[in-house]
Amino acid sequence: MKYILVAMAFNLQLTYADLETCNQARDILREEAPLGQAGNILCIPAGIEEDGVTKMDKMFNSFIDLVIKLDEINQKKLTTEE
Repeated sequence: MKYILVAMAFNLQLTYADLETCNQARDILREEAPLGQAGNILCIPAGIEEDGVTKMDKMFNSFIDLVIKLDEINQKKLTTEE
């Protein structure tokens, strides 16, 4: 399972492949955290990906679909104006 590192002091949300790696990153950030903020850095489970598709992949796929639809609309407008 993947884990998300949440560090409020740095406004970070990074995903790591396993808990050990996430904890290592957490410990490094805790050393650099502003005074009193070290406790705001923790690792939580990232959740299960559906069919190996990440949220980032879904976002980019949705964006590409939007661009394609906008292009189709633009092409229809251009052909009807001529």
